[in-house]
Amino acid sequence: MRSWYACQSPEHALSRRAFMGATAGALGTFGLGALASPAAAAELSKQQKRVLLVWLSGGVSQLETWDPKPGTDTGGPFRSIPTSVTGTRICELLPHTAKLAHRMALVRGINTAEDDHGKGAVIMHTGRRPDPALEYPHLGSVMAKLLAPPDCPLPGYVQITPKGGGGFGKTDSAFLGPKYASVALGDGKPPANLLRPENLSETADQKRNAFRQSLDKQFAAGRKTAETEAYMESYEQAAQLMRQTKLFDVAQEPAAQRERYGSHDFGRHCLLARRLLESGVTFVKVTHSNYDTHHENFDFHIEQLGEFDRPFANLLTDLQERGMLDS
Repeated sequence: MRSWYACQSPEHALSRRAFMGATAGALGTFGLGALASPAAAAELSKQQKRVLLVWLSGGVSQLETWDPKPGTDTGGPFRSIPTSVTGTRICELLPHTAKLAHRMALVRGINTAEDDHGKGAVIMHTGRRPDPALEYPHLGSVMAKLLAPPDCPLPGYVQITPKGGGGFGKTDSAFLGPKYASVALGDGKPPANLLRPENLSETADQKRNAFRQSLDKQFAAGRKTAETEAYMESYEQAAQLMRQTKLFDVAQEPAAQRERYGSHDFGRHCLLARRLLESGVTFVKVTHSNYDTHHENFDFHIEQLGEFDRPFANLLTDLQERGMLDS
């Protein structure tokens, strides 16, 4: 790949700005933008790029987080505090995160011009406004297609959701197909019924799966549809996950590590996200909810951000100490 930087090195062939710009284009076109070019995809794959999305569901207030406006009519009661970047200040509710501002790039100019939460979420996940004629893939599915190693035993796109049940996504990959759909871990737990029954031996299970695969191939030879492909992909993903069950158990981490992140759901989920990224999952989304505040906004943010701040800062620190922020 040709680099226009003075050093001409492959590492500088795709800048962060170009990566984000291409990603925005990727989400809005069938061609997936510049990221889909063979040279760009090969370079990104070689660098083992991964993506972490921390999704504050419902729409966190920018005034109580990244862009405070104290002393103004609508600025609220909280102060702004200095960060590790001179001249950059964030809300006092994020003291631990403020110490790591030099590891972040704050973008304060995003506006979807949309007051519907559902439509706003679609825009942020896909880069496109909802279209009744066509569904576009989520960023996680795009990254799973472009960046995930073909021989990785883990799904390319994993969601960690608060409460609720887990399962295999069907629609977030849209026209990319079920292979790149998400696997959801409800409350950070693997999808239900993932473990092999105790009365079924591993040998018998392997024979059973081999028989199923042969029937699937025969059926798909004459009747292949998106539904049959999704069916087969879900089985293959489940089979791969069954061999990785310990990965989802944060109890495998030292007690001191678990204590750093906290015993609440979001802390456990951030620790799990780090484990998944370390193990090679390309795109991990962690959801913290619910920021849809219509009453007692200030008290709510004191509680929610008090839970968010330390685990998020610890996650960022762990990624840096393990050399993972480079990728």
